[in-house]
Amino acid sequence: MKSLSNRNRHLILFGILCTFIILAGLSLPRQVGALQTTPDPTPTITPVYPPGEEPLKSGETGGLMLGAAAILLIIVSGVSIQRVIQKRNPQTP
Repeated sequence: MKSLSNRNRHLILFGILCTFIILAGLSLPRQVGALQTTPDPTPTITPVYPPGEEPLKSGETGGLMLGAAAILLIIVSGVSIQRVIQKRNPQTP
């Protein structure tokens, strides 16, 4: 039996991926509609806050932005340290 060429293998994989995406997209609306047909509302629990402490209001994202900046700084510094180490020792893989 003859093996497939690289191009044919890529075309087959691309076709399978496209078919999967199309079938997943067509079946998704039916599942969402079935989940939303229940008339019962979702129960919610009202949180109890300690005295003097208020919940965060929508739009207060200062803390999230600081956290994202800290994570970004850690990632960038790690990448830069790795590049400096690789430039000093080019023999190590």
